[in-house]
Amino acid sequence: MFGQLNIKNGPSPVPASVKVVVSPDLMQARLTIEPPKYGGQDVSSQMIDDALREAKVTYGIDVPLLQKIKAHPEYSREYVIARGTEPKRGKDGSIKYLFEINKDSHPKVREDGTVDYRDLGLVVNVKYGQVLAEITLPTKGVDGMSVTGKVLPAAPGKAIPSPVGRNTALSEDGTKLFSTIDGHVSMNGNRINVVDTFIVSGNVDTSTGNIKSVCNVSVIGNVTEGFSIEAAGNVEIGGNVEGGSIKAGGNVTISRGVVGMSRSKIECKGDLKSTFLENCEINAGGSVKTQSIMNCNIKCGGRLEVTGRGKIMGGRFVVGENVIANQIGSPSNIHTELILGADPSVMTRYSALHTEIEKLKSQIEKLKQIIDLLNKYKQAGKLPSSKEQMLRSSQVSLEASTEKLNALTEEYKTLGAQIENSGNGKVICHDTLYRGVKLTIGFASMKAENDIVSSSFSLVDGKIVVTPTLPY
Repeated sequence: MFGQLNIKNGPSPVPASVKVVVSPDLMQARLTIEPPKYGGQDVSSQMIDDALREAKVTYGIDVPLLQKIKAHPEYSREYVIARGTEPKRGKDGSIKYLFEINKDSHPKVREDGTVDYRDLGLVVNVKYGQVLAEITLPTKGVDGMSVTGKVLPAAPGKAIPSPVGRNTALSEDGTKLFSTIDGHVSMNGNRINVVDTFIVSGNVDTSTGNIKSVCNVSVIGNVTEGFSIEAAGNVEIGGNVEGGSIKAGGNVTISRGVVGMSRSKIECKGDLKSTFLENCEINAGGSVKTQSIMNCNIKCGGRLEVTGRGKIMGGRFVVGENVIANQIGSPSNIHTELILGADPSVMTRYSALHTEIEKLKSQIEKLKQIIDLLNKYKQAGKLPSSKEQMLRSSQVSLEASTEKLNALTEEYKTLGAQIENSGNGKVICHDTLYRGVKLTIGFASMKAENDIVSSSFSLVDGKIVVTPTLPY
């Protein structure tokens, strides 16, 4: 008898399987469930978890989707079960300029609609400590993460090129750039520079307009008629001043000279040097040095020195110290007046006080006459009510004017004493002081009746004394 045969009725059962595929860039994981075969075991939650673990998928898993799949799995369907996070690159740095970097030299329109062709705003002035730019620093960025839990470093933002130039500095946190001097700001590439001297490569004319600067100004050419320079520092002119004007907080140096055209006015707190001065007005806090002066009105707190040909011909000169020249006046007796020994500002104030005091005296006298007349009418009972207010107003004005006169008179006396005691300046004329020249030292005055040769003039015991001096 044959033994029993073990004969299979069909293929063996194949359980469901779970496949997880991670993309090459590790930023995505896809899950697929293959159905069971031949009565094999259905998929289980554990099988899905095991598949994710074997694929090392730990980040960015879509949990709601995973739960749905476990509850109601669909076979032969591909699911994106996890997504990584892309790194976010940092933001680039940026800069905001707080001054006009592209300066257009166009005439400015006034409020009334007219155009000022002399104000082109060419100079960009900045002060010490002024913030010139605000800087936004680059950010680090945000790291990403792959589905396998690998950190994906973010690229940092790109910093701006350093804007630090001449006389500028960054704040400690690097977010502000400020000026370390008073000056003119400009761009050189990406760098911000502040210079202490604004340079005009040609003339100051219609191409530049008037120049106004908080620093020094250097002009290669001329300052032409009707145009001006105003600078807080020194001013240097390579050519002439031809009917233009200059105001400086420091010294003024003019390589050639001033052709004033009776329009030029030069003011400076320091010294003035020029080859010649002609038909202009000068007000210098320091000394004035030149080779020739013709028909000028000059005030200077220091000395007036005319070298070389050394001619002073025509004009009025108020000088704090000595006047040194070769010739003073002219054979044709052009009006030339020298006033020495006191600060020009004191002399100017003294003269202005004299004028104002005389006007007040005249005003007070008229007010007294009006008050006297109105009082006579009032005492006679003939003053109309309409004139009562006029009487009261005149009395108030008289009282105020008298108080002001007393104050000005006191100041006038004080300045007078100061002038009287300040006669230390002298005039040294190496060649000829011509007939007609008027000379004042302190309160002493003289007018040359004849030409005086090689002499000095000084104040001695309240009188002007003439003594011989050596010629050049």
